[in-house]
Amino acid sequence: MGTSIQFTWAKAHLSALFDTIGQGRGLRVVHRHKSRPIALVDAGELEAVLAETHPFTSELSRAEDGTVSVWLEQLALYGRGSTIVDAVEDLLDETAQYVDEWEARLRHAPDHEARAWWVRRIQLAPDRDALRELIFARQDTTADVG
Repeated sequence: MGTSIQFTWAKAHLSALFDTIGQGRGLRVVHRHKSRPIALVDAGELEAVLAETHPFTSELSRAEDGTVSVWLEQLALYGRGSTIVDAVEDLLDETAQYVDEWEARLRHAPDHEARAWWVRRIQLAPDRDALRELIFARQDTTADVG
């Protein structure tokens, strides 16, 4: 089987197609009349590539009143709270809301369009714990904020 397939074949052989891709045997590009081709790829493989090409970076700070803020640079979002945990949880809420808004209306806005692969990376997270892990994978969010 080549990498390029027609939609009707993909629909008729969906189980075999999932098995092939799930066993790490590459991707398939599905073509459908009058539509853009769609690539089907193992989600874990895609996440691994995006982790390398689109890492997340954040910055923690504490205001004079003790409020903790955590800034997510790639999406220009921040979370606030009385503790680091509260600030991180607020940021996760803000991130989920942003992804919904991005899909609904921001995806083609000039100042948001370039965030597509960070949004896709977030969408690959199966739950909130996985989202927390991928955003803060290279960082220690338990450190004391001065």
